[in-house]
Amino acid sequence: MMRFDLLAFALLCASSGAWLAGGCSSAAGGAADATADQASGYDAGGTDATGGADASGATGGAGGTDAADVAGSGGAPADAALDSAVDRPADTCTQASDCPDGTCWLQLNGAKSCIKPPASPALLMCPQGEPTCCKGDGDCALPTDGGQTGNGRCLPRTSPCGGAIPIGNLCQFDQCGTDADCSAKTPAGATVAICAPAGALDHDTAGCVYGGCRTDADCTKSPGGRCSYALADTGGACSVRNVLFCAYPNDPCSMTSGCSPPVMICVPNDDYQGRRCGKGLPMYP
Repeated sequence: MMRFDLLAFALLCASSGAWLAGGCSSAAGGAADATADQASGYDAGGTDATGGADASGATGGAGGTDAADVAGSGGAPADAALDSAVDRPADTCTQASDCPDGTCWLQLNGAKSCIKPPASPALLMCPQGEPTCCKGDGDCALPTDGGQTGNGRCLPRTSPCGGAIPIGNLCQFDQCGTDADCSAKTPAGATVAICAPAGALDHDTAGCVYGGCRTDADCTKSPGGRCSYALADTGGACSVRNVLFCAYPNDPCSMTSGCSPPVMICVPNDDYQGRRCGKGLPMYP
């Protein structure tokens, strides 16, 4: 799950047509399209996927501030970092004991690194008489419906699709503990199912992630492929779904070029190989 900085979200959308991916009524959701290529640590001027924490959500939408866009083969725009061959970074951990305050996790660039849960964000005021609004992590007891696994966190409500600014906070919980917890719900066509721990891919809590690659090494359709994480084609609906996919230098669009945001943004192809222009999240008053 991911949290958003609402002000930063508004400024980003206004300046670059970027959209953040996240739940439409809560902080649950996926990572930002602006941080899509950052998931591998090489693209879009971003940092490694371990570096940020939402929007699920996000920080999740299409767009970004990649200042290094260049023309790929045939003159198609491409992310400059994808054009250069970069060796896999060295592992900084090998086992759980190497990360006493977090998790030793295989990142999308193929290196293992310690991932720590993100710091708790500033919470919003709870409306008077709103029983579902939490005031702190202590209000988020382990649910009894069997649908969550624990690690309850109190996070501000967010909305990536415009509208009135949400008020109050909502309890979010880990959805998984291991990759095996996610396998049974793998969508048709996806070949990868992983449990991203809190702090990875901009998740505030652990959540299942699906797609077509696990590391850069899986992206072999064209030279320079990078395994990235971004908002899938929404069809113009407020339906946030972030996926793992292979981005290539010769894709017809990049996170900042080749489409006409905010209506059309650069999204992963349905087979998780490459990118194309598709409809982004709707903007409504």
